[in-house]
Amino acid sequence: MEDTTVEWPEQLSPPVTVAKLTLPQQDISDPENLERMDSLSFTPWRVTAEHAPLGNIMRARKEVYRRSSLARHKLNQQARTEPRSVDEALGA
Repeated sequence: MEDTTVEWPEQLSPPVTVAKLTLPQQDISDPENLERMDSLSFTPWRVTAEHAPLGNIMRARKEVYRRSSLARHKLNQQARTEPRSVDEALGA
């Protein structure tokens, strides 16, 4: 994982389909939804430890994501908070 110049031989670990997702179209145009989504930040690190991103590039991206979120919230004059649950994130 640390050396991205090493080619990963597909013969050793071929792609395996583990799931197929079908997501129904949703109407998210309600102004309250748009405001809630605008105040959230995306980060691939909001996961359990066993699913955390690996490698030097991902570790570098972690700080980039954080700083980008901080700058956007400051420019938008929004408090930067992390949802504690899916329900909180979705306003359920």
